[in-house]
Amino acid sequence: MTRARLTNFFMFFILKFSFQFRRTYKCRVRLYKGLRKPEEMLNLEEIRQHVSDSDDDLKLDVVTLRYGMFIYYTYIGDLEKGNEQLLAIVKDPFEGAFATTKARQYAKARGLI
Repeated sequence: MTRARLTNFFMFFILKFSFQFRRTYKCRVRLYKGLRKPEEMLNLEEIRQHVSDSDDDLKLDVVTLRYGMFIYYTYIGDLEKGNEQLLAIVKDPFEGAFATTKARQYAKARGLI
């Protein structure tokens, strides 16, 4: 692969995933600010509009949003709902994702797994 093609490939990769991560980041921030309800976070139709057709992209977004919901519920003191989010991530993980790694750590520390 030529240097130009390699550069183009990495630029595509960076732009594609940076948009996806910015969107999930904005969703989580809106939740933390009270501008979005937790029930609205896992709207699969909305998520599908913003990710590629890949099931992996959808799964990564769901795991990331669930982790954000775990943080939110923990912050407001609703540990039961926070634990539900942890268990959902651990049950259907996206291997290698930060959210999966941290969810396992918290779930073990809380005695959930």
